[in-house]
Amino acid sequence: MPITDQQKEFLNNFKEYLETVAIPTVDEFLNYDTNNLRRARLACIVLAHARDYVKILYASLGGSYKSRLDQLPDAYNLINDICDATKHSILRSQNRNITKASDVSYHPHEGLGMFDAPFGSFTFNNEGVYAMLQNGKSILISEPLKQVVRFFINELEYTESTILMKT
Repeated sequence: MPITDQQKEFLNNFKEYLETVAIPTVDEFLNYDTNNLRRARLACIVLAHARDYVKILYASLGGSYKSRLDQLPDAYNLINDICDATKHSILRSQNRNITKASDVSYHPHEGLGMFDAPFGSFTFNNEGVYAMLQNGKSILISEPLKQVVRFFINELEYTESTILMKT
């Protein structure tokens, strides 16, 4: 079945959002100032919203595309929680990585070291923006941001390549 004009528009919207908003904002934080809380929060906000673009695109494409969002890395949940906490100040629902905006800060918390998280093992020995998780551990948010941005870039590349095969 050939791709429709609306599906092309959704794909172009996703691509434009990633290339002009999400990736540059995440890059500004990761490559220029990993100690900047404002840039960290903005990176989480724009990256969390990339899911909205993918969801609209995949709903229009149907079939196996709809289940691809189930493959979002666990790191996405932390990024989304930081986004929501930044926007709402306090998160009242259960099963969140953090509970309030102040759980994200530039100053590392006590007890840093190596620990296992659902999205990998991390060792902290440098400065940066951290999230204080509900389990009492801190995590440098750079790695989860990298994982999630990679996921969305891979999804764009996959979708473009499969759609090109339909045209």
